[in-house]
Amino acid sequence: KESDYLECRVMNLLIATFYNNSMFGELFEMLRAIKTSSFDCFIYMINHPELYSKRIKKIIKNFEKETTEDLFDSWQEAHDFVLDPTVINQYIGGDMGTNELLVSRALLFNEFKDVSDLMFDSVKGSLEEKNLLTQECANYLFELKAFLTMQKKDPLIKTKTVKSALFKYDFEEIRKANYHIDPNSLPVLDIPLNFDFFHDENQQKHISNQIKLYEHHVHGLGKLLQNSNLNMFFRRFNKSTRQMERQ
Repeated sequence: KESDYLECRVMNLLIATFYNNSMFGELFEMLRAIKTSSFDCFIYMINHPELYSKRIKKIIKNFEKETTEDLFDSWQEAHDFVLDPTVINQYIGGDMGTNELLVSRALLFNEFKDVSDLMFDSVKGSLEEKNLLTQECANYLFELKAFLTMQKKDPLIKTKTVKSALFKYDFEEIRKANYHIDPNSLPVLDIPLNFDFFHDENQQKHISNQIKLYEHHVHGLGKLLQNSNLNMFFRRFNKSTRQMERQ
């Protein structure tokens, strides 16, 4: 059925945005550590559209519209359409043939706050259904969300800027564990630590080169995301020496 196909395509978009290429890899490592399914969070997300912001709803609605425009009732109808000289010329001219997955993924990438809200709300909702959302988990999710925002929001702009924030967990130690952390056994710091977030020189050069490579492409950001390792874009971090001096 068309509705089943459409639901699968939307799920594909969500997984491409949230799961693939490390956007929220740290969050999924936590879920593995407490032995619960990451995919269940996507099922929860699909089943709770009330969690979607207006912007996300608009992006998904447009994605669904563009997806269904490519569907035909019969093989003959599809055959006649693609061989129509007018249609062929429109594809050649770039007026048709939009890759809706690339476009929608790029649009969602630029809405990190809304995307992060949706991902973390879905994780919390899924854990709550399983009676796994302890206070320790909730506290860690709150901190992790803020941490990932510092590291991954708008990573392609202001690459020479250093940002700082305080956290109640030692994320350098958490990184050493590859974020495979059970919050229920994770100590909370008595004195929060200040962390700096920054792009190193190699990242600055890499980001500049990638933007130049794709800036004239019809789906520039979408192609960049498809063909890049996003870990090369996300900010590095370390404990702030300034914070240590203040202590």
